[in-house]
Amino acid sequence: TVYLQLSTSEGYEVKVTEALLKGKPAVVYDTGGLPLQVKNGLNGFVVERGNYSQAAKCCLDLLQNQHFYNTCEKNAKELHCKTSLLPYDFLDCLEFFFRIHRN
Repeated sequence: TVYLQLSTSEGYEVKVTEALLKGKPAVVYDTGGLPLQVKNGLNGFVVERGNYSQAAKCCLDLLQNQHFYNTCEKNAKELHCKTSLLPYDFLDCLEFFFRIHRN
């Protein structure tokens, strides 16, 4: 229902990407690339590293407020597709373009 990634050092976490693409709100620490993936209050929460009580409160906020959960669930998929997949789509198009023009 809610994805937790409470790592103390991370890059751009693939498991967070998968959760967001499935429409699951995420609660993550403010470490590495995790805040780039989760937009605080829009598709989950970014909490201070090591603050377990804040992470638990964020989970409760999501679980106890169905309207807020539904909004985060919707945003999780939409925001992540726009911010994460678009650059890869663009690179694929460029690669395709250059292959055509090489031949």
